[in-house]
Amino acid sequence: EESSRMLRATLGHIAQGLVVFDDDLKVLDFNEHYRNILRLPRDFLRRGMPLQEVIRYRVERGDFGEGDVEEIYQRRVIQAMRPGARTDERALADGMVYLFHRVPREGGGYVTTYTNVTDRKLTERLLREHEEYQAGILRNASDGIITIDQQGRIETFNPSAEQVFGYAYDEVRGRNVSLLMPEPDKSLHDSYLAAYNAGGMGKIIGVGPREVMGRRKDGSTFPLSLAVSVMDVNGQRKFIGVTRDITLQKQVERQAAQKSLVLESTIQTMAQGCVVFDADLRLVAFNEPYEKMFCYPPHALQVGMPLAEVVSLRGTVWSGTSDAPRADKIKRHIDRAQYNVERESERRLNNGTVYIYHRKPLADGGFISTYTDITARKEMENDIRQSLKAAEIASLSKSEFLANMSHELRTPLNAIIGFSEIIKGGRFGPIGNKRYEEYMDDIYKSGQ
Repeated sequence: EESSRMLRATLGHIAQGLVVFDDDLKVLDFNEHYRNILRLPRDFLRRGMPLQEVIRYRVERGDFGEGDVEEIYQRRVIQAMRPGARTDERALADGMVYLFHRVPREGGGYVTTYTNVTDRKLTERLLREHEEYQAGILRNASDGIITIDQQGRIETFNPSAEQVFGYAYDEVRGRNVSLLMPEPDKSLHDSYLAAYNAGGMGKIIGVGPREVMGRRKDGSTFPLSLAVSVMDVNGQRKFIGVTRDITLQKQVERQAAQKSLVLESTIQTMAQGCVVFDADLRLVAFNEPYEKMFCYPPHALQVGMPLAEVVSLRGTVWSGTSDAPRADKIKRHIDRAQYNVERESERRLNNGTVYIYHRKPLADGGFISTYTDITARKEMENDIRQSLKAAEIASLSKSEFLANMSHELRTPLNAIIGFSEIIKGGRFGPIGNKRYEEYMDDIYKSGQ
């Protein structure tokens, strides 16, 4: 009797649900955890109850799914009556999961335990989902992600890393990460890693992306952006490398640098003044004729300056009204710059310089302005106008002179013509000499 009491006390305190059936599959004993796990009513269970009654209650409650109740009941009874031990994981309709474990007992019957594993299954599911989530990130990340252990052996190698380096994961798993490096980094990597593990400072680890060289499976090398971080996993140090092939980026940078050099050379060799501002109205480029035209102090202009500062550094040379306050001139200039439209006009500085101003918007914002000094041309045009005016005056004077001279000469000529006509006609008698007649005829004709 004492042993029985001790057994019952033990059954009441174990964390698992427990039920004992005799060889006729009738309940011999059970504990409260068994009733709680299976969600059985308090007044339902009793000693001597056949297992079939428990099965029917649970079938009708829907513990074994939907379907024909009698068919499910018969199937479960047949299953319960099969001899031997059995372990199974089952779930109730409310989501509770338990581990069912049945072992035969001496003399017939079974001892069955029910272990509530709902929390464990939830933890496993969350862990699995988290692992799947992390794996999904690794699979779909555009950057190559590589993890290595303290000895530099590759543990993970995502698809982007496979694409960048040309290796499949199975080809690099467990191998030293130095195979992805050209010399001299390849030979020096292990010593770098050992020094860091010994407490040294890393040149790359934890300092953000650095530009290094990578080595592909085919032996070719390429520029690589690499960021390395470190983490502790169960007392083991792991290194995470995030890589990106920047070959295209470097090509674009080289092309941009070449274009910038061409642009700079072009601007600097232009006879016109030229200045370029970006979309944020910051100075991108300028040339010496621009500096001289607006009397900037030597070395005052610097690339990157905002437009307001560029304008404020101008000397005393301005276009337009010269007596306006300097602050008003600066504000007016900046306000006009906000309107990103193409325009061209002829302007005059207060020092007499005349120039053609042409502004053209750039495709990505900002603008380029040119300043063509036409002072000499305007002076030449003025000289030509003065010369034409002088020529016109001279022409008028000549016409008046000729008219006057014609009048002055015509008067005596008319007398000569008249007198020669009288002599030639012999109005007052013959001259007497043929030669005189010829002379009179010549005088007469010349006068006409």
